[in-house]
Amino acid sequence: ASVGFVKGEKVTVAAVSGQDIIDKRSNIVKHIRAAQMEVVVSGEAHMYEAPAEGEADEEQMSRSPQHAALAEDGQAKTVYSLPLRHDQDIVGVATFEYQKEPLAGEVRQVLDIVAGQVGPLLYLALQNARAIRQHVQDGAKAVAQKVFGKDHPWRQTFPLKIRTCAAT
Repeated sequence: ASVGFVKGEKVTVAAVSGQDIIDKRSNIVKHIRAAQMEVVVSGEAHMYEAPAEGEADEEQMSRSPQHAALAEDGQAKTVYSLPLRHDQDIVGVATFEYQKEPLAGEVRQVLDIVAGQVGPLLYLALQNARAIRQHVQDGAKAVAQKVFGKDHPWRQTFPLKIRTCAAT
């Protein structure tokens, strides 16, 4: 299992089971990050089940190519990634790799329920880990957007006032 944090349009792999140190340059971490980005871009869970020997499932490969690459590199039978959400925002992605047998439907339901509970907790942990300076910056940005936002009438008149003052 692995967990990645989402910040903006980027995923950072934060934990991989069985690894104490995460080398961002290793192939497995690159595959995990790419599979997690697939989830962030689509906004929904992805599951890839490796086909039987000698078979090829083109539909799965086209729907989840990064999950297919992760399954092949990690020699997994099933790779399942799901978004961890706070409200509608994706704050993280959990990826599970099953080496020996395919993922059972009941296990998938439990993982979906757990992800629904972990997402808000992860969001709170990320917010608590931020420095006070970052919270102040967020507040200042919010105030500035209210005062100088695109719908505020001063936004349209302010450049005219500057041009008038500069012209005189």
